[in-house]
Amino acid sequence: MCANQTGRFIPDAAYVKARERREQADQATVAIAKALECRGGRFYYGEDWADRCTVIGLFSGAILPLPATRRVNFFPAHAAQQRAKMLRDVEHFADCYGAEHCHMYTITRGQRVDIDPAPLREAIQAFHRRLSKLAAHPTFKRFGIRMQWAATEFGSPQWNPETGRIGAHIHSHCLVTEPQSMSKKRRGKLRKKLWRVFGVHWDDSGPIQNIREFVKYPMKPADLDRIISEAGPGVLCDFYDAVKGLHISRPMGDLRRIRSIRRAKPSRLVRMTVENEGSILAEKADWNAGHRPMKDQGPRRRYLKRAERLAQSMPKAESMQSADEYDAKGNQRQTDSAQCKGPNIRNRIIARLAPAPYGGPILEPAVVVWGFDGDLDAIRGQRIAADIIAAHRAAWADAEAARALIHACALDAGARAPGASEGSQRSDNCPEAPPDWQRELALAAADDGPPGQN
Repeated sequence: MCANQTGRFIPDAAYVKARERREQADQATVAIAKALECRGGRFYYGEDWADRCTVIGLFSGAILPLPATRRVNFFPAHAAQQRAKMLRDVEHFADCYGAEHCHMYTITRGQRVDIDPAPLREAIQAFHRRLSKLAAHPTFKRFGIRMQWAATEFGSPQWNPETGRIGAHIHSHCLVTEPQSMSKKRRGKLRKKLWRVFGVHWDDSGPIQNIREFVKYPMKPADLDRIISEAGPGVLCDFYDAVKGLHISRPMGDLRRIRSIRRAKPSRLVRMTVENEGSILAEKADWNAGHRPMKDQGPRRRYLKRAERLAQSMPKAESMQSADEYDAKGNQRQTDSAQCKGPNIRNRIIARLAPAPYGGPILEPAVVVWGFDGDLDAIRGQRIAADIIAAHRAAWADAEAARALIHACALDAGARAPGASEGSQRSDNCPEAPPDWQRELALAAADDGPPGQN
């Protein structure tokens, strides 16, 4: 993976756009986290939080601190991480099944629902139950169609003049696969049947042309900011309480089973560049995943799960305290408050990231560091980072030399220095770069999420 992507580069404009999107997502995350604290919960830890995570580019030395907030998918920065994984899963499924047979159905709930915690949550749960029943409806089985994905969205918030509250429009974008033998005549009969089955307004948008338009956020960050500015942070807290713990984007059918198998291996989809084919998605072993000791179903797994549930349901009694809390005479030991605190962890690498434009248009591998104190040499000196740097140092040096040559040729010609898309790191002179794989890399950098979230 690193050997395939390290040293490639994307257009300068695409890098600037991705960087601006990441900064906007981080700012919106901090603003929303601060707004949610109006009811006493702690969501924002402050910019001087010592235990925050930081993305470190191994070659450029780019330092990208992640937002010092709780890891909640309600926040745009954390939602981008989940969206990037879903985007790759749906795109790979559509490529394997056939994009022309993957249709997007938009199913609405009906009228808008006011943002009130209990009614809105009940409406979402009832809507999800209805979608599950529709997926198992005899009409679906009769025509051979299957619902593979259901992503609930809430639309742009609007004020309800009757109640004086701001409301959301609950609807879902569903990925529905049709058999390859589906004719236009049979599809027309199916649509007539579905109008009676759904009972609400719905639309068949046809084959999915752009997967990135299908896998979107339940509510845009701009709409969340609008709720804060127009209705106040209290309404935002109501919306958070309504959707907390719910599965807003749900894989179904074959796609759900494929994701489960991939997670149990464990493996992940990564974007690779293949000569004469451009950018493709390939399944690779998940380099950040730990051992899966209970990935297979069996009596031992069921026993351990049952024991875990029983342990969680039993209250902690005084008699269950650890024996280490008492001395030989049975007196409770006095514990220093300083010893009760967790270990002082600094500069610990907790994850490796695939090559991406972290510090500039050139793609480079990166690591996620817990408790970074500003010492780059301490990070690069660790074995996990040193091995990566040693293996791909030459590719990074060639890419820097190629970019310098491209800009030098443009300046000598008296023209404006071109973007990174006008040259390849593998060229000896200044030829035109093959546009296919660079266009794919630019799309991946712009839509797979901000740097450090892949």
